[in-house]
Amino acid sequence: MIDDKLSKYWEYRYLKKFYNYQDSMNIHGVSRMEIKHSNFLKWLLVPKNNPDLEDFALKKLLILIQKKVSLEYGEFSKLDLENANYSYEDEVVEREKDNIDLLIKVNIDNIPYIIIIENKIGAALYNNLEKYYQSVKKKNPKAKIIRVFLYYYCDSNGLKKAKENKYISIKYQDIYDKVLKDVLNYSINSRNRNIIYDYIHCLASFTETKNYYMIITDEERDCLTKLFAKKEMPDILKDVFNNKNISSMFEVMLAKYCEISDNNNNENVNNLVKKIVTGKKYFLDGGPFKNRSFDGIGELLKEMIKGLLDNNVSLEVLDKTLNNIYDGPLFVKVDDVDKTKHPGYYTAYNKTFEYNGVTYYVCSSWGSNEYEKLKSEINKKNLGVKLS
Repeated sequence: MIDDKLSKYWEYRYLKKFYNYQDSMNIHGVSRMEIKHSNFLKWLLVPKNNPDLEDFALKKLLILIQKKVSLEYGEFSKLDLENANYSYEDEVVEREKDNIDLLIKVNIDNIPYIIIIENKIGAALYNNLEKYYQSVKKKNPKAKIIRVFLYYYCDSNGLKKAKENKYISIKYQDIYDKVLKDVLNYSINSRNRNIIYDYIHCLASFTETKNYYMIITDEERDCLTKLFAKKEMPDILKDVFNNKNISSMFEVMLAKYCEISDNNNNENVNNLVKKIVTGKKYFLDGGPFKNRSFDGIGELLKEMIKGLLDNNVSLEVLDKTLNNIYDGPLFVKVDDVDKTKHPGYYTAYNKTFEYNGVTYYVCSSWGSNEYEKLKSEINKKNLGVKLS
């Protein structure tokens, strides 16, 4: 077993314990809830919440935003934020104000600034970003408004939408690198430090699929670099690549190492890791598919449905046998999508098929942890294909 070969390395054992540790957000089952992440940030950023931190965390966030600003915010980019004079109202940070995730109000050198933060955890960027801006502008005509899109993963369409709406894109990795680490060094209160450490663990252990994770900590980076530098690692990776015998824990390690591998010199190991992480994972056996493999569940479902239609299985049969498996249908007419009810549930740019001149979306939001249940349910339908 691959796990047995890896377990002799302390770095692997450390990372396993790290990912298995139950932080408070995991214990309460809220690590994937966007609102809880926004609540933590509000707690961290409001000066009166933490006399130990004062406004240190808020200043660090403003400095991070300043480093990311575009020409749209030229005046803000020239401020000396380290030495500026700050003043705040009691509600310096508001949650869900006019449906805005985080709203920060601060006077910098006597100039009022408002920072709109759209926070996204595992959901598509479907919101009316311009509406948020206009609402804030109408109520605060004298304030200078800065728009921020905070995320851990976003497809190219979402990032394009954020940019078109003049939102500055910031990743959770930036929050860790430029805010949370500095806050830990600044804080002397053990309670605050424990809360922040706990939250950092939540960010590091949160994994939606093998390619989507929120942050990589310095400790992880160090352990992963040392682990993948072991002389036996090329042979271990070849076994993984050839046999696909891989634990979900090592899958996370591979994905995170792939992110940092360009900074390491072992080209052979780096190439093997990239092949595994970007390798095809989902398969169709038998029927017209000839054991074809697909990069993601959405692509697999699209090709399966198209293949069945091409082999004289009617859409009506597929509707009865597939679309009642779960509350959300596996496919639906483009014109029937209720984007307010199912925001971000369908992605049109490469997950569609046509039938009798009508375009249908295919659900592509299944996580890898849901695939086994989905596969089992579909294979019970005896449609002439087998998912594996």
